[in-house]
Amino acid sequence: MAHFSNSRAPYWALGLLFGLLMLPNGALLWLGWPHFPMTGRIALPLSVLLTLGWFALFGSRLWLGCLLLAPAALLMPLQLFYAVNYAAPASVTVLGTLAASSTAESQQYMGRALGPMIAACGLCLLVALAAAWLAWRHRLRWQGRTRRRVLAAACLALLAVLAADFAKGSPEAGAPENRLTQTADAALRRIGQQLTAGYPSGTPLLLAQFGHYQYTARAAIDALADYRFGARLSTPTLGRQVYVLVVGESSQRGHWQLFGYPRATNPELSTEPNLVPISRMVSAFTQTMTALPVMLTRKPATAPGTALWPEASLVRAMREAGFETWWISNQYPTGPYDSTVAVYASEAEHVRWLNYSALNQGGNVDGALLAPLRQAIAGAHGNLFIVLHMLGSHEAYDARYPADFAHFKPVESQRDTQVPDWQRTLNSYDNTIRYTDFVLARIIDTLKASHAISALWFASDHGETLPSPTCDERGHGHQNRPEYQIPALFWYSGAYGQAFPERVATLRAHADQRTASASVFPSILDMAGVRIPDAPTAAQRSLFSPEWRFQTRWVNQFWLTDYDRTPVGPGCFAFEKPL
Repeated sequence: MAHFSNSRAPYWALGLLFGLLMLPNGALLWLGWPHFPMTGRIALPLSVLLTLGWFALFGSRLWLGCLLLAPAALLMPLQLFYAVNYAAPASVTVLGTLAASSTAESQQYMGRALGPMIAACGLCLLVALAAAWLAWRHRLRWQGRTRRRVLAAACLALLAVLAADFAKGSPEAGAPENRLTQTADAALRRIGQQLTAGYPSGTPLLLAQFGHYQYTARAAIDALADYRFGARLSTPTLGRQVYVLVVGESSQRGHWQLFGYPRATNPELSTEPNLVPISRMVSAFTQTMTALPVMLTRKPATAPGTALWPEASLVRAMREAGFETWWISNQYPTGPYDSTVAVYASEAEHVRWLNYSALNQGGNVDGALLAPLRQAIAGAHGNLFIVLHMLGSHEAYDARYPADFAHFKPVESQRDTQVPDWQRTLNSYDNTIRYTDFVLARIIDTLKASHAISALWFASDHGETLPSPTCDERGHGHQNRPEYQIPALFWYSGAYGQAFPERVATLRAHADQRTASASVFPSILDMAGVRIPDAPTAAQRSLFSPEWRFQTRWVNQFWLTDYDRTPVGPGCFAFEKPL
């Protein structure tokens, strides 16, 4: 670097600024991140090189480079706070939760760190401004071959990441005409992970992604803002009514004791006398963003999965019928798989987003839903409809339950054992089911304590593929049969049973029939006695209706499949492709 002063102050200021900006990256390395090694091995060194490249880019105007980094310096303590608490970089989903939180909720999240955090942010901003002023005052410049080499290395590294990801981008199995789109999409997701994980180089892309998802969700919300069902409560008021819909996540029916699984994964629900298992329900899709619209709206399984259905959800219908509506979520309002669900959440009068971590991190377990549920019931005096959205059994499984719920051992995170990987994964997954059992039991206890006419409906969005000696796949989105097999159940209070005995009897008569997640929308409306005019086929789908009829159970992911008539292959039980 060439300069026109013997003072070392600008060098110290510039070095201090660079060191502060690298603190989040250093913390992640110190804490053992990442959980996905290749992402971290690329993202963190790349961030260092790109930041050096930034200074090299402004070689003759280093003061301007420092000044433009002032916002990153201001936000650095927040990124460091998150890295230290979750051992992972901040993500779009985290920004979404923070943006959707009230001031009080954000203060509660920061706790006692709020005051020191504000001071730290101010101090880091002053460092950036001081570095910019000193660089300008002393006419500090970076020239020569070193600058050109650093700038070239940063550009080449960025291009190498882009090229490598597009070269290895392999699409999911699917229709041939979608292969190019799937390849590009997979590559862009990996690039996004690698670039946004590093600080501060990933921050512009992170904010751009956040803005895109926010814009998409807002456009969908605006498109449905004026939609009305004309719903009304058809039954006389017999007392206060409180109904809860619990949406599970990645829960596979075959691992529930209630449905015949030999392990004790439902020790509490198995003893509930007023509980009706819905034993043969299947989901229409194997990803949340496509599965939930079929469950929460009148969108048919045969409609394109990613297309916005031009009707509102049952939350709007219940609100029209006079219910005070809540959406309390342990998931996220913003992200590639979350913004669609946030559209339906926005239809509620009260919305709470509880989770400040990403899916592959720790963060809240589903017990966090219980306190807001109690507050919602205690704070209202009229009829209530509450949606609780769980994280349930989504990967990473060991992050979905407290340590004292590790009933089946060894678990996935215990690697110092001779137990096969697939068996440890199975143990961890079954622990998530057992914890879901605990949370559902506490929700039922809360409803009992309300002394209202109350009921609960639980259904998972989709199931899960688990590894075994004959299957090396895991997760969901593969179009394997277990990913469509979802647990569903209905619980009712004694007061509900006395007020609506015919509803309970009709549901029990249909509980063992072959049903689909498209039945959830009309069933919940019938459960609550809510009627929608001009809905001639609703009664044939509602499990509370004597007119219920079996209908072809179409499921979808890459192609439309008749669940009951399409053969499956060995191993992971994938549906065979149509000829």
